[in-house]
Amino acid sequence: MKRLRNYLLSMERTQVSYKEIYAGEELNPISGEIEYNPIYVHGDAFYHVQPSHRLTPDKPHITISLPLQSVFAQETDFFVTHGLVVADSCLRLFNEQLDQLNQALENRARPITENGGFLSFRPQNAILPRNACRITPLGAAAPPRLVFEIQVQLPRQNNKKAAKMLCNSLPAALEQFVLNIDHAEIRRAIDLHTKQQEIRAWMGASGYCAFIADGSVLPRTPEKRGKAVDAIPFVAPENLAVCACGVRGLGIKLGVTVITGGGYSGKSTLLDAIKSGIYDHIAGDGRELVLTERSAVEIFAEDGRPIRNLDITPFITRIPNADAANFSTDHASGSVSQAANILEAMDAQTSLLLIDEDKTATNFMYRDDTMRQLIRDDPIVPLIDAIRTLHVRHAVSTILVVGSCSAFLRRADCVLMMRDYQVEDIFAQVNGAAVHTCKEGGIEWKSRNRMAARHGQTTSVVHVPETRLTAYGHILVGQEVVDLQPHGDALPRAVRVGVALILQKLAVAVQSNAVDLSTAIEELLQKILREDYPDTLSNTQTDEPWYELPRACDVAVALRRMKDVVFLE
Repeated sequence: MKRLRNYLLSMERTQVSYKEIYAGEELNPISGEIEYNPIYVHGDAFYHVQPSHRLTPDKPHITISLPLQSVFAQETDFFVTHGLVVADSCLRLFNEQLDQLNQALENRARPITENGGFLSFRPQNAILPRNACRITPLGAAAPPRLVFEIQVQLPRQNNKKAAKMLCNSLPAALEQFVLNIDHAEIRRAIDLHTKQQEIRAWMGASGYCAFIADGSVLPRTPEKRGKAVDAIPFVAPENLAVCACGVRGLGIKLGVTVITGGGYSGKSTLLDAIKSGIYDHIAGDGRELVLTERSAVEIFAEDGRPIRNLDITPFITRIPNADAANFSTDHASGSVSQAANILEAMDAQTSLLLIDEDKTATNFMYRDDTMRQLIRDDPIVPLIDAIRTLHVRHAVSTILVVGSCSAFLRRADCVLMMRDYQVEDIFAQVNGAAVHTCKEGGIEWKSRNRMAARHGQTTSVVHVPETRLTAYGHILVGQEVVDLQPHGDALPRAVRVGVALILQKLAVAVQSNAVDLSTAIEELLQKILREDYPDTLSNTQTDEPWYELPRACDVAVALRRMKDVVFLE
C-alpha cells in the first residue's frame, strides 16, 4: 500500500486520469527493468486496482482478496464447501463496515464526487452466485481466498484524502471485518441453507413442486425489500399439512393446483411467494422455508413481444398468412404470446408453470360452452383443454390463480381457497364435478433449440456487440432491445446484468456457426464459475460492475425475445 500512497501523493492536484495507480509502474531492483503491477499488498490481503470505466477514471474498481484461513482459521474446508452462503453472509457483514466509512465521509452539502465514497453491491434477500463476493473454487492451485469486488469514488482534486481512503480506511475496514465476524451467525446461515437443500431434496423425492412452512410471512412491504409489518403468519390446513425434514407446512404436489378466493384475499400474494421460492432466502426474510421447484417459470400474456421460429400449433392451429409450425413475428398478440411462453418454457425444460389469471389473455385461458357452440372453428386451443395434458403427458405441473372461472376447479388435483391470507382446502367441495381429461397422445411440436445469426452469414471477423442495461431494465445487445420488464421481481437488475453478459457472449458465438441453445448456455454458466467471474458488463456508456448468475431458463427467456437470432431444428 505504500507504493499506492506514493503514486497518489505524487500526482498533480489537477490530475484526473489516475493512470499511475492503474499502471502500477515500479522498478525491479534485481533486473533493473520497469514492471507494471497494479496489485497492492497490505498484510495478507491483495488490492487489485483497475479502471471501472473510461468515463470515470476517478472511480477505481478494486478486487480485494485475502486468504480464507485469515477469516476462518479453523475448519477452512468446511466453509469452502458452503462457499455460496458463506460469501453471501460475508458480503452483508463487510457492507456494514463500508457503511461506517461512508458515514464518516458524508457531507450532505457536497456530492459524492467531492466527499468520496465506498460503493459495493447491496444484495436483496435471495442467496445467489455473484461476483461481488465469492470464495475461490475448490481445487484451485492456490489456497482458497475470500474475494470482494468494490468501487471507490475518489474525492475530486484531493489526492491526500484519496490516499487516506485507499491506503488507511479500506484496509482498516477489512481488518475490522475479520475481527468482528460472527462465526456463530455464519454457521446459523449455513444450517438454514442446509435445511433448505434438504427440503428441496425431499420435495424431489416425494413428488412435491412447492413447500410453504408454517410461520412463513408472505406479504411484502411496498418496496418489496422485506416482510410486511403485522402480517399474519402462514399456517397450512390440517389435511394438507406435511412434515418436510422436521418442518411442518403446506406441500403442493405435482399436478394441477388452483388457488382461488375473493379480492384482496391473498391469492396473488401466495403465488408471488411460491414464485420467489425458486431462490433460497436469508434468515429474517419471512420466506426462508418457502421453496419451489427451481425450474419454475411464470407464464403471462406479453402483448407485442417478438417470437422467432416457434411451432405454436399445439395452441394456435393456424394463423392467416403465416406458418403456425414455424412462426415468427415482431408483435405477438396476447394469446399467441402466452402460448409461446408456455412452449418456450417447456423447451427450456421447466417442470412447473406459475400463472395468475389477472396477467393472462382471457381467450387463451378458457372458453365456455356457449362460445364453443358459437365458434366451432376457433384456431386457439384454450389452456383449460391442455392443462391436464401438460401434467399427464409431459410432467409439467401448473399452479394457477383464478377468481372468475370455475372451469379450472374441475381440472385440478388440489384447490386452495384464500380467506384473509389464510388458506383452506376446498377440493372436496368441487371434487364431484371434477373432469380429469387430457388429449390423446399429448402435445406435439417441433422443438428448435439450435440458434444462429438471423441472416445466416458467417465471418472470420468477430464483432462483439455493445451490451448494456437501460435505466428501465431493458437489455440492449447491439441494436437489439430485449424487454424483460414483465418478468419483474423474478429477474432483479443484477440477474439481468448476468443475462446480458451471457447474451453478449452468445451473440458472438452465433456469428460463426449455429450452436445448441441449452448446451451453449450451460457451458457459459459453468465457465463463469470455473474461471472465477472473469468479465463484467462494461461498455462505452455505462458500467455494471456487479452481477448475479441467472438460471439457464432465464437466459433462454431473453434469447427467445431477440429478433436477430433464428432458431433451427
